[in-house]
Amino acid sequence: MKIFITILFLFFSMTAFSSYANSVDTELTNNMVGYQFKFDSKILAQQREIQIYLPDDYQSSSKKYPVMYVVDSQQFFLHPIAYQNTLREEDETPGVIVVGIKMKNNTRRTLLYKQSDEFINFLEAELLPFIDSNYRTLPKERMYFGWEMAGGLALQLIAEKNKLFKGYFVASATHFTSKRLQAFEKVLETNTELNNYFYFTLGSVESWALPSNNKLTKLFKDKAPETMKWRYDLSKDDNHYSTPLITFNRGLKEFFSDYVPIRFYSIKQFDEFGGMSALYKFFKDRGERYDLPTVIHPTTKGYLLNLTVNNNDYKNFEVFIKEFEGIFEEYFNWEYSFNKYGQFYLAHNAPAKAIEIFNIGLIKFPNSATIESGLGDSYRMQGNKNKAISHYQKSLELLAGYSALEKGEFESTLADFDSGL
Repeated sequence: MKIFITILFLFFSMTAFSSYANSVDTELTNNMVGYQFKFDSKILAQQREIQIYLPDDYQSSSKKYPVMYVVDSQQFFLHPIAYQNTLREEDETPGVIVVGIKMKNNTRRTLLYKQSDEFINFLEAELLPFIDSNYRTLPKERMYFGWEMAGGLALQLIAEKNKLFKGYFVASATHFTSKRLQAFEKVLETNTELNNYFYFTLGSVESWALPSNNKLTKLFKDKAPETMKWRYDLSKDDNHYSTPLITFNRGLKEFFSDYVPIRFYSIKQFDEFGGMSALYKFFKDRGERYDLPTVIHPTTKGYLLNLTVNNNDYKNFEVFIKEFEGIFEEYFNWEYSFNKYGQFYLAHNAPAKAIEIFNIGLIKFPNSATIESGLGDSYRMQGNKNKAISHYQKSLELLAGYSALEKGEFESTLADFDSGL
């Protein structure tokens, strides 16, 4: 096997290379959004073109990742990559390894229908073990995407091999045949603890597929156990070629709904959620599912603290401060945040605690006139005149370099941030 000495070494260990030697018959190539190689399948007696995408932080971490297998990746490989790259910046989705399986029109129909048993065997016995052996994956979080005939194959997969993939994302499926529907009905009747997720979409103009999709919907409504999550979207705005877009976006958002940091918008909402005990359990379960720390996400902590200040709820503020030790060092990166919470302490006659907050802020923002002024307010409340004057003078010195216009903008910005984090 020919291997170019490129940045491939950043992606593949020597163990992976030795494994490739048994399964890959040509060079690996980098196409900027992943890598592709030809996989020598003994089951299919042919080479399959496979694409691989690794999340941006794959090399800098040791954690494991969910994997999405995309059939017809020559069309759809970029979709789950764009989804995660759009939302990962704000931690709205986990990183996902994407495995693409390219298909050719002259063999596609045969592999996905007439020889579907062989194709499923190829997935189960060859491709999935290969990926799990060479990458840090979460096998319990495998996902499958299929469009058109590959969507019909998804129904056969969940009926015959429901533990092979946890999530199924199906767009404009054809070949929901009577045989496959009957097999799926049987597994619903006999397996009352299915925990799969099945999301399927169809454009209302796709009249040829409406009857079979409606039959599947009825099976879900009548016989799916409570442990199974499913959703069907019949879209009047989409057609046979645009349904994959909503399938990826809506499906992945729902599938990963427990990954997004919880944002509470009222203390009542927090109480109805179950309070601190429920919050700890939520993030424990989240961490175990996604191979992450099981601590409460800092965004959730920030939202709760902000709620207490905005509602002048000093009692709950103190409770959260105690529960979220280290939150100011860990999370807050706006100097105005330190002023807001420091001034909140002063408003409740707690200058010593305000000084702690302002001093943390001063470490992060050593040239902040706002924080120096807050320290002056704090020492003034304590009756420490000398320290108060010292910090007020420092604040004025920092402001001295500002023009009148800049000072006005400074004051305006401070007011704007008064209602935010």
